Amino acid sequence: MNRTVSVALTMCVLAAVTAAPASATPPTREVVDFSGEELVDDVCAFPLLFEDEGRAIITTHYDNTGVPVRQQEVYPGTRSTVTNVDTGESYSLTFIGPHLVTFDPDGSYVRTGTGPWIWGVVHPTTDERGLFVLRGRWQMAVDAEGNAEMLGFTGSSINLCELLA
Repeated sequence: MNRTVSVALTMCVLAAVTAAPASATPPTREVVDFSGEELVDDVCAFPLLFEDEGRAIITTHYDNTGVPVRQQEVYPGTRSTVTNVDTGESYSLTFIGPHLVTFDPDGSYVRTGTGPWIWGVVHPTTDERGLFVLRGRWQMAVDAEGNAEMLGFTGSSINLCELLA
């Protein structure tokens, strides 16, 4: 009898120790096409035509309760062309990302990007007004109310408003 209880107890302990942990919700993957054109007249002293051709691949990771904890965006082969409508001068840029977002339980999150980006209407560290091509790494915190604070930018930038004037 003791042997049966001992074997049963051992089996219960082994089952508890080797039980699979609660699995997290599997990541989701979404492909978003954002090809198109947009006329913008409030960034530079002249109107700009933005022509984008590409897609974003967004992968979202979740905790074991299904709450998003991080997201990664990549833009394979995506190309943007910005044109000064008045002069026809243009600048083209291919960018791939990545853009990473880490979500906090309180609703805040941190965004991080590397590689070339088109950024406006204010430079992330100098507060200069314009439209910029950033090359390097930037990081921004956004609180639960949606207020953004630039945490840093390391790299180089050019002002497309000056370049395309």
